[in-house]
Amino acid sequence: MIAEPRSGGAWVPASRRRLFITGLLGVLLAAAAGGLALHASTAFSRAVGWFGVVFFGAAAILLLWQAVTAGRRGLRLDRDGFEIVSARSARYAWADVAAFFVVRISRTSRVVGFTLREGVVRTRMMRVSRSISGADGSLPPWLGAPDELAATMEAWRAFYTGHARGPA
Repeated sequence: MIAEPRSGGAWVPASRRRLFITGLLGVLLAAAAGGLALHASTAFSRAVGWFGVVFFGAAAILLLWQAVTAGRRGLRLDRDGFEIVSARSARYAWADVAAFFVVRISRTSRVVGFTLREGVVRTRMMRVSRSISGADGSLPPWLGAPDELAATMEAWRAFYTGHARGPA
């Protein structure tokens, strides 16, 4: 478990390593796109290459910046709920969450998803997310190991609501 609920509060920092590695992958993809742009034989291929340079280059810069400033990003847990602290922070009450679980978002990528209890207002994006993945929302992938994080979040939710995993 990442942090015990009895402590009353915890900070789970963003994984600087995970953000940095993803940023480096963006740099490599931008370089490959640059190679395509410089050595392509058709105008269309060159255009695709330059688009890749801009797209992957911007993503790499953003991810590397997030790695440098990772200390400001993370997950805050307290008696009332949890807050995802990032460029756009979001806060949820423990009483509003039905369950936390691991969601597979691709063949190799998993995140911690959560469902809200019935009666809790869901945004349009949450409804779309639930129809696709079965989760109303998810924790950012840069927080670390999904299995351990899901177990921690479920323990905190159960501790502060007095409910075992409930209906969604």
